[in-house]
Formats: sequence, C-alpha cells, structure tokens
Amino acid sequence: MKEKHRFKELLIMVDTCQAATLFSQVGVSVVDRFTFYTLAFFEKLNMYDNASLSSLFTSYNPTLLMSTAYYRTDLYQRKLEEVPVTNFFGSVMETIHTDSAYRTTFSRKTSETIMPLQQSVEHDESRQLINSNVQDQTSDTKIEEKEAKKEAFRKYLDSSGVLDALTKVLVALYEQNDKPSSALEFVQQKLGAPSVSEYEKLQAEMSDLQLKYNELLAAHQENCKEVIFNFWIC
Repeated sequence: MKEKHRFKELLIMVDTCQAATLFSQVGVSVVDRFTFYTLAFFEKLNMYDNASLSSLFTSYNPTLLMSTAYYRTDLYQRKLEEVPVTNFFGSVMETIHTDSAYRTTFSRKTSETIMPLQQSVEHDESRQLINSNVQDQTSDTKIEEKEAKKEAFRKYLDSSGVLDALTKVLVALYEQNDKPSSALEFVQQKLGAPSVSEYEKLQAEMSDLQLKYNELLAAHQENCKEVIFNFWIC
C-alpha cells in the first residue's frame, strides 16, 4: 500500500506475543497479552482525552507484555507524541474525493528504526494518562492543604503556650508517686489554678460576707426608722 501511494501514512502493529492461555477446554474467550493491555489502555480513555500514540506505546510494560512494542519510522514518519490515538482507533476520518491522482514524494531509502528496549523500560514509570495526572495533582493539592492546616494548628499551640502547660502537667503526673484523688484538682494545681478545696473556702467566705452584709443592712434600716420617728416627734 505504501509503494502504491494508496495512503498518506501507514501504521503497522505486529503482534508477536503469545496468548495468555492456550488451554482449548477453557470456556471463555482467549485474549493475548498485547490485545489485553491495549484494551486496558483504551478503557481508561474518554472522548475528551488527548492521548497520543506515544502514550500508547509507552503504556506497554515489557515485563508484563513479555515482548517489546516497536514501530517503523520509515513507514510512519510523524512524531508519535503529536498524533492522537483517535486518528487510528475508533474515529471517523473525513474522505475527500478528487478527480486527480494522489501525488506524493516517495523516498526509496528505507531505514528501519525501532524503539530501544531501554527507552521503553525508562518510560515504564511515566505511563500515566492526562486524567491520571490531573487526579494526582488534585490529590497532591488536598494533601498540601491538609498539611498546611496541621502546621498552622501547631504554630497556634506553640504561640498560645498550651503545649508548655500540658507538658508541665504530664511531667508532674509522671513524677507523682501516688495516684491523685481527683484528676481535675491535680491539673488545676499544676496549671496554677485554684484547687477544689480553695474554691470551697472561697465559697464559704462569700457566704459569710453575704450574711454580714444582710445583718448590716437590717441594722441600717432600723437606725433609719428610729431617726425618722424621732424627727416627727420633735
């Protein structure tokens, strides 16, 4: 087809992989490894993806594929990273009818160039589609935001002195030989706050002051009544 100028360009994919299983009594369809991983690649795509032929070739894992995918640049001269996979799989290409014969320049010098195995192995770690990259970036952004919130909370604890106070309580609790009778009273004492017994003393003092105030108020009212009564008599 290439020599007869029937096509502008030609992509030939040769499957040299063995089938996943050759057991004829298995009651399911037998799919070879090359077809299996090719279908797995396309299952991750949607109509909005811009995956290129390069991403298809680099998605093949030689270890899992038990083979290495090659392509001939003399038959297909465009750069694979510039050609969407939809140009060859699942797309409807526009057909233009002309009266004149198709003309093209044909070079008789053909050289077969293949992708080195090492290059394919190096690309093994970068076999991610655009959607996968976007998901990874979104996940990384969420992780960064979460870490930023944690760091801000740590700074708040450091600046407020809460950590120092809690450390003081924990150290005192560790050095305490006997178990405290009241955890609340123990924490209040170590933080410098009044204990429960001190609160009780304050409440008793307040009650005494309230009683004295009531007695003084009653005496004052009696004195006022006597002063008014004496004034009217005079």
